[in-house]
Amino acid sequence: MKPTIQYLSVILSVIGLFTTPSAASPKTYLRSRNDGVSKRGSVGSGIIGLALAIHDWLQKDNAYDPGVKDACTLYMETTAGGNCRVILTCHDSSPEREFPPWNVCYLNGRQFFNDPRIGDFSITFTKAGGVDGDTKDGLHNPILQLADVSNWDPIDVQHYADQGNNNQGGGNLCAGGKGPAGTQRLGWQCGVPVAGKKGFGLDSNTVNNDGGFKSGWCGFHVKQYQKPNPSKDHYKFDVVIKDAKGENIGQILNADATNPISVDSRLPLPLIVTAGNVDSDAVLFNYGNQAFGSNDQAHHCDFGKYDKGARNGDCGFTC
Repeated sequence: MKPTIQYLSVILSVIGLFTTPSAASPKTYLRSRNDGVSKRGSVGSGIIGLALAIHDWLQKDNAYDPGVKDACTLYMETTAGGNCRVILTCHDSSPEREFPPWNVCYLNGRQFFNDPRIGDFSITFTKAGGVDGDTKDGLHNPILQLADVSNWDPIDVQHYADQGNNNQGGGNLCAGGKGPAGTQRLGWQCGVPVAGKKGFGLDSNTVNNDGGFKSGWCGFHVKQYQKPNPSKDHYKFDVVIKDAKGENIGQILNADATNPISVDSRLPLPLIVTAGNVDSDAVLFNYGNQAFGSNDQAHHCDFGKYDKGARNGDCGFTC
């Protein structure tokens, strides 16, 4: 049975229907190492910026929904500790494509692919075996990287799938799940922008400036995740720093705040982020001799309330 775009839209609830791989493309696009893979354009806002743009742009839809324009869905699957599969379905009239079998389908094996609709990309499964007391019986926690999205910046698919599975309101980048009992099958899907198009309101061919930054008034966006168990867990943070032109110049994802977090960027100094002890505490920031909190009006800080386990905020500083 060859999956269709409608099928992929509900794949995670009926993943067990995948029984026979579709025929491989007559042309091989697989690469097992980074030879000749160019660094091309990017969305210019980093992976966190991409996720935020998807959330703000789509609102009630998800990046992988079939009706989203100028986007494609990448479906990733493993079975019984191997049998890696990747299927690309773009949200237009172009044909769906299943890529040929991997030649590095094992833990930490990075497989490279190419498709003219989304360019060069790679997938790496970073964990194997059981988690959360479940044998799972397969490779999991995939890392997706695309040449045309922030120059191969890693997308932690499991992180965004967990967010998507917990957020039924739309605006999600990825989703993931397990197949029926006994299938030993795991699957994930993510929405990605078509190269050269304005998917999610972004241009996937906007070249990032790799040198320097625009000085003046810089800013940063923070997403703070609540402690799942306040008695033993710690806060986690996503932070994206932008220069005076509004260009992403540094970021960190899902960082544990047990100790102060140091966020490196193109700026000469790191931004230091220090969490409080309880939800009502301000988050503290330091850049050089500038020190301020998430409630500091002089630095134009604006933090919202916690919603579905996280809160978002923005601040600025002289850079």
